[in-house]
Amino acid sequence: MVKIVIFGILGRMGKTIYELSKSFEDIKVVAGVDRKEGTLENIPIYKSLYDIKEDFDIIIDFSLPEGTKEVLNYLEKNTSKKAVIGTTALDKSILEKMEKLSKNTAICYSPNMSLGVNLLFKLTEIATKLLKDKDFDIEIMEIHHKYKKDAPSGTATRLFEIINKVFGNSLNRVSCRDGVIGERKKNEVGVMALRGGNVAGEHTVYFFGEDERIELTHKANSRKPFAKGALYAAKFLKEKKQGLYNMFDVLGI
Repeated sequence: MVKIVIFGILGRMGKTIYELSKSFEDIKVVAGVDRKEGTLENIPIYKSLYDIKEDFDIIIDFSLPEGTKEVLNYLEKNTSKKAVIGTTALDKSILEKMEKLSKNTAICYSPNMSLGVNLLFKLTEIATKLLKDKDFDIEIMEIHHKYKKDAPSGTATRLFEIINKVFGNSLNRVSCRDGVIGERKKNEVGVMALRGGNVAGEHTVYFFGEDERIELTHKANSRKPFAKGALYAAKFLKEKKQGLYNMFDVLGI
């Protein structure tokens, strides 16, 4: 049995993870952490990780960068605990701390935990390698609900990083071409962010050739795919002692 603590359990993602966990026979949510103490269907909710009385194995965190800092500070003092982190817009200092902590405990980090999106990552890598020298222009577009706080999304940023790595990190990311006079530059990739309604998440990578176009698209109709991936990641971490993992490791690709 994998015993889970959900950091930010009363948020949209936290509640989704909790509800979906009920369908996993080998996972049990034993506590949550949020700004308001209380209970959720008899699951105790604490204001701090340090207040938790229940024994647990893994923290699942889909909060904000400040919340992820709290999780990492806790792991620094409690290396027997592990974490699945899906928070986006993490700065360099947080990522470096995660890397450092992974020498003493196990962490699975991905800006998108969806199994389908991580397959999109791999397909994008393969397509970019195949088309790199074939005169194809590459662009990225993402769509999310109007309440999303960061833009472009962590997933869109990751897609650009994958493409850029294939090109030896020689590409420039542009987010808008408003006011630009002139043709599209050879070494640029446009990353466009659309916001509206209640879209859970949609990402498309475009490969534009002469008289043809390839589109790789993933659409999420709810938050369930992200929650499901996080729970699979928690199961994956159960037997890991240390290391920094991603969803490629969880999927074995």
